[in-house]
Amino acid sequence: LEVVGSLLATTGNNPIVAAINDNSAEDRRIFLQMLEELARLRARTDEQAAEIETPPAVSEECKAACDKACVWRKNMGGGGVFAMILFNSHGTDLGDYEGPSVWVGGRGYTYLGENHEWRVGGLGAGGGSTDETRQQTGNRLYPFSEKRTVSGGYGGVTAEYVLRAGTGVEFPMGLLVGGGGGGFESVLTPRTGDLSGIDHVNRKSSGFLALQPMVGIEANILYWLKAGVGLSYLFAEPFSSDRYISGFSMTFGLFFGQFEEPVFEW
Repeated sequence: LEVVGSLLATTGNNPIVAAINDNSAEDRRIFLQMLEELARLRARTDEQAAEIETPPAVSEECKAACDKACVWRKNMGGGGVFAMILFNSHGTDLGDYEGPSVWVGGRGYTYLGENHEWRVGGLGAGGGSTDETRQQTGNRLYPFSEKRTVSGGYGGVTAEYVLRAGTGVEFPMGLLVGGGGGGFESVLTPRTGDLSGIDHVNRKSSGFLALQPMVGIEANILYWLKAGVGLSYLFAEPFSSDRYISGFSMTFGLFFGQFEEPVFEW
């Protein structure tokens, strides 16, 4: 603007300056306003370019807060279904039962803690199995076949501590506390040759307190899909003297929800 002003104040052979000086004072004022506006636009453009070229530095605390927010948003928890094989072999006053039995159920959980090292939720399952034997010649006076069935269901709340190894792999360790009910049935069928006699049915059932310590390994297949296997021992302490539910178990499950990065990039 200083240069333009000096040009307007001088006379010479410059045709642009001469043309400006030949105009009225009002035209020169409008021209100067236009130059000022152009100067402001140029300054604003230079500032924006500087901000793009040199963005402000982000502190380590801000980065850590952003990373934690991303983890919380991704790893919220989920739920799904599982199959459980219960390896139980117990004797009762109605006869011995040889496992295993197959149970199916569902569970869900959510993560807690600053680093998602804890998770709490619930679990429920039910199932059973049938074991049948037939005595051919052991007792000629009273040959029979025997069918023994065990069944039940239980549920409760779970609390687990989670260890992580690498991307998308977790080792949960925890405990279920709850309750349920189960039953044992024994059916004796007398047989003489090809004929069957009248069935003798004995049933017994009771409720129980369920305690189930468990460990497992889980892997994130996708951001929304997790697969896992686990080992546990079901302490089914019945409200009677027979213990026909307790035993070691193995589970296989699929869970759906919001999880961390998967093990493999698909």
